[in-house]
Amino acid sequence: MAPPSEALLSHSIIDDINEQLDKLVHQKDVLDAIILKTSKKTDKVAMANELKILNISKQRVQEDIRNLQLKKIKYEGHEDKNVIMPVSVILERTIFLKIK
Repeated sequence: MAPPSEALLSHSIIDDINEQLDKLVHQKDVLDAIILKTSKKTDKVAMANELKILNISKQRVQEDIRNLQLKKIKYEGHEDKNVIMPVSVILERTIFLKIK
């Protein structure tokens, strides 16, 4: 079991990841709005070029979101393993006493 300082570190990292995820989701929402607005333009050539760039940007943001979500899951798993569980200590003592 990791010391409490490592558990706090994992929790801090998860908080940072959540902040980054919020920013990326907001960025994706902005890109969606711009894409929608751009798709209504009358100049089809300019629209196609802009949409291509915007869609590439959106794909990269979505990849970043997926990567951060996976990282968050990883750290949440570490955090769960680092939790001090007094119940398990009691169960171990109970089992130990029954063996004797």
